[in-house]
Amino acid sequence: MKTRNKIRVAFRADGGTQLGMGHIMRCLALAKAMQETAPGEIPGYPAIRDESLEIIFIIRRNTVVSTLIAENNHKVIEIPENFPGDEAALIKEILEKYDTNIVITDSYLIDRDYLEQAGSAADLLISIDDLNKIIFPSDLVINGNVYGPSLDYRSVSIDTEFLLGTDYVLLRDEFAPKGYRNINKEVERVLVSVGGSDPLDLTPKILQALSQVPLDFEIKVIIGPGFQNMKKIAEFAGVTQKPVELLHNVKAMASLMTSSDLAVTAGGTTLYELSCTGTPAVVLLQANNQDIAAAEMARQGTVINLGMGDGVSVPGLAAAITELCNDPEKRREMSKRGQALVDGKGCRRCARKIIQKFHKKKGVGF
Repeated sequence: MKTRNKIRVAFRADGGTQLGMGHIMRCLALAKAMQETAPGEIPGYPAIRDESLEIIFIIRRNTVVSTLIAENNHKVIEIPENFPGDEAALIKEILEKYDTNIVITDSYLIDRDYLEQAGSAADLLISIDDLNKIIFPSDLVINGNVYGPSLDYRSVSIDTEFLLGTDYVLLRDEFAPKGYRNINKEVERVLVSVGGSDPLDLTPKILQALSQVPLDFEIKVIIGPGFQNMKKIAEFAGVTQKPVELLHNVKAMASLMTSSDLAVTAGGTTLYELSCTGTPAVVLLQANNQDIAAAEMARQGTVINLGMGDGVSVPGLAAAITELCNDPEKRREMSKRGQALVDGKGCRRCARKIIQKFHKKKGVGF
C-alpha cells in the first residue's frame, strides 16, 4: 500500500563510456534536490514531518554507473545491457513491484509506448527530455536546455506541464548562485573537462593544443569515471611544458570552475555549469545532439563553439584558445552573459514542481 509518509521515486536513465554520464548526473542532482525540498518551500504542500523519499535507479547494467549511484546512497536495479524482450513491460513490472509513486525517465531510447507503460505503474510520470521527438503522455516534461522554449512540444493531455529553458536546467546544488564573478586580465589556470567519458579522445588533443599556446598557465584536467584513454592522456600530460594536474573523482566541480580563468570543454551539461560559474569556455563537441545547445550559447555570447571535436585540428584549437586568452574584455563579457543565462536554481524549481504536482494529483493539501 502506498502511504503518504513514503514517496517512492524511480529514475530510469543510462550512462557509460559511449553514452556519457550526463543523464545520470542530472538525475542524481534532481534526486538530491527532491530529498532536500522542505514542506515550507511549496504552497499547499502539507507539512508532514515524517514524509521521506525512497529513490531507486533502474539502469542498463554498467559497473561505473552502478558504483556512482551507490555512492550517492540510492538503490540500483540493473537490467541486461541488451535486453532481448519487451523492456517497457519489464520496467512496468519493476515499478509495480516497488509500488512506485513517481517515475522519472531520462533516455533518448524511450518512446511514447514505453512512457505509457511506465506511467500506468505510477501515480506521476515525469520526462526529462532534450529532443522533442514524440507526443508525450507525461504529467510533466523538463527540458532545461537553452533552446527548450523554441521546441513545439505536444502532449496527449491538456494537463501536461512543460518546464522549458535554463531556469530548469538540472545542476547539482554546488552550483547554487555564488554572486558576481571576477575575471582576471591574465589567464593563470585552464580547466579541461570533456565529461564523464572521452569517446573521441578529446583530452589528449586539448593537451596538445594547450602546449602550443604561447602563454604561461597551469592546466587542470578532469578525469571522468568512464575514461578509457588514461595511458594516452598521461603521455601527453608528461610532455607538456606547462604544469598539468590530472584530477580524479572531483567532488567540488563548481569551485574548480570558479577558480579557473578559462575552460576547454565538451558539450552537454558542463556548458551550463560553466555558464553558472561565469567561466569562459572553448567548446569541442562529443556528439551531434550537443550541437543545438552549443550553437545557441555561442550565439548568445557565452562560449566559443568549434563544433565536433574530431573535426578540429590541434593548431586550430590552439589558435582559438590563444585568441581568447589574449582578450580579457571578451572573457568578461562571456562570463557576465553566462551567469545571466543560468542561475543554478533549476533543480530546486523542478523538485518543488514535481512534489507539488504529486500531492495535487493525489488530492493532498490542496
